[in-house]
Amino acid sequence: YVFDLIYLDGWNLCDVPLRERKRLLREILNPGDLIRLSDDFADGGALYEAAKSQGLEGIVAKNPESCYVSKRTSDWIKYKVTSQQEFV
Repeated sequence: YVFDLIYLDGWNLCDVPLRERKRLLREILNPGDLIRLSDDFADGGALYEAAKSQGLEGIVAKNPESCYVSKRTSDWIKYKVTSQQEFV
């Protein structure tokens, strides 16, 4: 899965908003069996529930206007699926 584009033809795109980087990525990528483009989902709650029902680790929420930085920020937030068990 490809989810971001930070360089293109020698141009550093780190200061370009995620929305624009993903648009450029869609223009140059030919998805197929080996390469897939990570989709965007407007309904995070439904996506979280789908991830939970499939036993996935969680989802990542991203600010579409955020620039790329190589550190943790509030623009990219991981929502973990938590499993609970009761013991008697």
